[in-house]
Amino acid sequence: MAKMPAAQAIVEALRIEGVNTVFGLAGSCILEIMDKLYDAKDIRFIDTRHEQAAAHMADGYARASGRPGVVMVTNGPGASNLVTGVTLAKLAHSPVLAITGAPMTSQDQRESYQEFDQVALFRPITKQSYRVNRPDRIPELFRYAFATALTGKPGPVHVDIPRDLLYNEIEAEFVKPSQYRPENRARGGREQVAQAAKLLAGARHPMILAGGGVIWSGASREAVELAELLQAPIATSSMHRDAIPNDHPLFVGQLGAKGSRGAKATAQASDVILCLGTRLAHATTFYGYDYVPKTAKLIQVEIDQKELGRNLPVEVTILGDAREVALDLLEVLRGHRPAPSAVEERRAAAARHRAEREREWEEARKRGGTPLKPSRFLAELRRRMPRGAIVALDAGSLCSMSTDAFEYFEPRTLLTPLDFACLGFSYAAAMGAKVARPEKTCVAIAGDGGFAMNLQELETAVRCGINTVTFILNNSCWGSEKAYQRDYCDGRFIGTEITNPPYDKVAEVFGAKGFRIDHPDQAADVIDAAFKADAPVLVDVIVDPEELAETVRKDAMKKRVT
Repeated sequence: MAKMPAAQAIVEALRIEGVNTVFGLAGSCILEIMDKLYDAKDIRFIDTRHEQAAAHMADGYARASGRPGVVMVTNGPGASNLVTGVTLAKLAHSPVLAITGAPMTSQDQRESYQEFDQVALFRPITKQSYRVNRPDRIPELFRYAFATALTGKPGPVHVDIPRDLLYNEIEAEFVKPSQYRPENRARGGREQVAQAAKLLAGARHPMILAGGGVIWSGASREAVELAELLQAPIATSSMHRDAIPNDHPLFVGQLGAKGSRGAKATAQASDVILCLGTRLAHATTFYGYDYVPKTAKLIQVEIDQKELGRNLPVEVTILGDAREVALDLLEVLRGHRPAPSAVEERRAAAARHRAEREREWEEARKRGGTPLKPSRFLAELRRRMPRGAIVALDAGSLCSMSTDAFEYFEPRTLLTPLDFACLGFSYAAAMGAKVARPEKTCVAIAGDGGFAMNLQELETAVRCGINTVTFILNNSCWGSEKAYQRDYCDGRFIGTEITNPPYDKVAEVFGAKGFRIDHPDQAADVIDAAFKADAPVLVDVIVDPEELAETVRKDAMKKRVT
């Protein structure tokens, strides 16, 4: 054991887990920890301008790297400002450790300065939320926090630390993660795996649907091997398009309202679907049979018991890690040989769907007229996007048009707000991804409204040298809401029109590199220049406000009766 201040023990607990970055914002309750980080040359503290952005950065860091993202803020409004980012991290199963300072224990329950029940606030939006009650428990409780965040289905954990505990001298003992967090993963039941293999082998039109669990378990290769063994087309769940290399000949796109017609047509024609590492979420299935046919037999593989059969009826449920179950299925199916005619038919269908989608994007790229159509710009960006780039998308109408726009060739290269659909995510998440993987081109795509929610992080990017490339699709409106008012409220627009500053000039004021596209002919050259710039880049893309994404919440909207 080593004797050290409790605040130093927190730094050591982070260090032993391999943490090299902490995102956050200074506050008096955490100054003692920050002081210890000052001497920790192997751990970088990136101080942001708002706590929500810090949480999104930690989330983006975790998703891009597979390692835990850490965010640390003070109590009161510092803690409450984390809520949106931590909630999204839970939905994304992202292992984020949220550390908050708390008032002195002697003032607990007295409504002292910036005091409220932070543990209760974070409990429903994390895997675990608790307060450190004794300074000598810091090593133990941080081990517990990392183990909880990283094992099973990953997710965020909140640790609350009263400020007066940080000054105590403690005897601290640290152990390696392998001593308390083994690498073995949950395997599915043998009987269920055998049932699934029998269904897949006997299917006339099998299909694989790969979800976020494929990414977190590192099962992309195994999912592809299963597809090749079965010669089954493979799609991804909504907004997890990076789970499978998009240039694989059996890949047919992502499923769901924001996905490809090829994925939908393939799913509708399938009689058995292996749902690998997916909870069959709202955006993928709409909890009905518009995308997954009622006649198909579903095999669902999930590591979280409560998700099995939760959203749709399932023929075979397998509780286990996606990679481990895929490996077991490969072993059982090893001798399977699909009929040559079926192989030819399935590959031809996948190729046809891919060719149709490519034609659509090429047609969009050739669209003329001003103002610039969002679809034309996205098609041009698709053509010029560096291979292997990490792309972070915001929510909103124009960003929903982007979800099926780009090609991904490795996992952890697509970051989205998923079904939480929060605005302001993409810019901060791309910054977190760039910190995690500095060798990668990291691209953020946002609407003009959503970007303004975390615009202040331009200063963070410039000061910290975080060179992301951001494209703002600027149509001077809240596009998603405007589209619904167009389709369901007889065009009675209210609260959807906004004005913006010239974002390229705003970027320059902050010290970043700014570009502007306000004519279609400028797009190609500006995109190329943006990717070549060695600085934080912001491109203000002025697009046609009349071209909005198709509204998809037909299940929740009713036409206005006049």
